[in-house]
Amino acid sequence: MDFKLENQINHFISVRLEPFTLADIQMYLESVGVFVKSEIVSSFLKGNGNLFFLDEDLYLGRAGAFTGKQFCIIPRQYEIDNKLLITGHRCIPFANFDMHPAALQFVYRNEVLPKRVIEIEMNRLYPYFLLFGKEYISQYILSDDANSDLNTLDDEFALPSRVKITVSDLQPIFQRTTLRAGSRILARVLDWNSGIIELCPVVTNKTGNNPFDQDAREESVLNWYTELEDCLLESFPVMGPCASIDEQLLNVFFHFEEQLCVPNCGAIEELLSRTTKIGFSVYGVETRLWYKDKEIPVVGQWNESNGELRPTLYELLLSSLLSSDCYVVDSVIRDALYRGEKDVVRALKRLLPETIDITPRYRSIVQEAYQNYFDDLAPRYNRFADHVYAEYRPRVISLLTQFLELSQKIEGLTNDMHELTTHPVVTFQQMIGHIIQLLETFTQDPDILHEEELAAMWGSLDGIESSFPGLRAVLLDELDGLKKNNFTVI
Repeated sequence: MDFKLENQINHFISVRLEPFTLADIQMYLESVGVFVKSEIVSSFLKGNGNLFFLDEDLYLGRAGAFTGKQFCIIPRQYEIDNKLLITGHRCIPFANFDMHPAALQFVYRNEVLPKRVIEIEMNRLYPYFLLFGKEYISQYILSDDANSDLNTLDDEFALPSRVKITVSDLQPIFQRTTLRAGSRILARVLDWNSGIIELCPVVTNKTGNNPFDQDAREESVLNWYTELEDCLLESFPVMGPCASIDEQLLNVFFHFEEQLCVPNCGAIEELLSRTTKIGFSVYGVETRLWYKDKEIPVVGQWNESNGELRPTLYELLLSSLLSSDCYVVDSVIRDALYRGEKDVVRALKRLLPETIDITPRYRSIVQEAYQNYFDDLAPRYNRFADHVYAEYRPRVISLLTQFLELSQKIEGLTNDMHELTTHPVVTFQQMIGHIIQLLETFTQDPDILHEEELAAMWGSLDGIESSFPGLRAVLLDELDGLKKNNFTVI
């Protein structure tokens, strides 16, 4: 993997505030000594979660879309009483999603609000992190640097009842104004790449504790909640469940920016506490926003083919073996080097056993690409530095092989994955996504990862390994039923 190329492209996207083309990126890359074909740059941009595609060759990053845009934070009573702000999900989808919430910095009257660490019951923190998805709440809480001395590995991954959390001190704001439950704090991103956000409390003539008992100036805030609710409801059938709640909100606030990024805006979490039309719904093993008390369908307007040919899941998995991001290649080669192997022959037999039915030509192409990567990496491979991931890497590669075998079997029994309309299909796709994410993480320096981040990764791997056999059985049973239903006696 060309990490220099990837890092430079990501840096460009993170600091560029105007729309840009492939030519703009290449011009920047050449200015920092990186020369690469436009096709390779284009492949890096595909699926990049920090990009909007404006036209065939025109892009806009999150930094450009949300820098300077207004959103709202409404402190809870606990925060008011203790004069602090728990960042949590408050800055979704505006801030840099790749930064931990505790790393974001808030500015008030040109001064950075100081950070402090508090200890609190873990279950009291859940409402502050819901928009990350219920399945990720504990991971975000435990990966706060304040919990660096906490080791759940020693307690078989049991979650502690009390944890530490990094908060922003609101004393400077309280010294100048009065905040109460329901008070709005306007926020806007000043520096997306560095995670710097300006706060500006809104002073109103409100009386009482009801956050909606507002004077005429604030009446439009109520209209904003209706507007956001309508925008979300409008987005569901078109955009679907997306890849995360963050992506759902990202699309809504980008496409409806003029209506939603306004001074009299409210807070997303406040709408979700009041609406009777929108709620959190289970989607596979994850959580999404959806019509309240309604199940998210597997197939919808957002993923219908409309008669167009589309790659099968098996084809997508096969393409990942030679993907330009090289996460699979990198892990397979490092596993071989850690085992002391001199070439890629045995490594490819593990990854692509004879049960995987691919053409000799494709096997030859894969072997050549992997051998080239092997020859390039071997002279600089550090076996000692690789020990953290080495124990787990074979398990991930084995799962990838099992996924290939199952998706191949599915393709052999049905021409269209969409004929399988149950949530096990979604769960299978999400498992694949999590495994690819693990392989991506394996390319990072383990020393920069928090102990709890590693613990969460290994816990996720354990969960996938234990649940996959049951999921495989369910999918094959459904395929068998589908085959019988489609069988016709002539």
